[in-house]
Amino acid sequence: ANFVTKVLANAKLGQHTPVFNDQMGSPTWTGSLAVMVANALRSDAYGTYHACDRGAVTRLEQAQVICQMAGLNADHLQPVSTASVSLPAKRPR
Repeated sequence: ANFVTKVLANAKLGQHTPVFNDQMGSPTWTGSLAVMVANALRSDAYGTYHACDRGAVTRLEQAQVICQMAGLNADHLQPVSTASVSLPAKRPR
């Protein structure tokens, strides 16, 4: 279970799905990540790295695109702010 499968499952059932409209991320294609890892392995670099594709979207925008790509209606998505939900872990702004 992950964000994509949950969005798709709820879209197929037409269930209202609260999705954050104020949390940003950079969804990264595994093909891009594989190239980044291969480049790091071929270099003399070492340590801990952060790698992602360019650009950023909100979780809501990502969910809308997921539905669109699957040919599903995104009307079930309900925009919510992080402040309006009690979460067990603190999230950065």
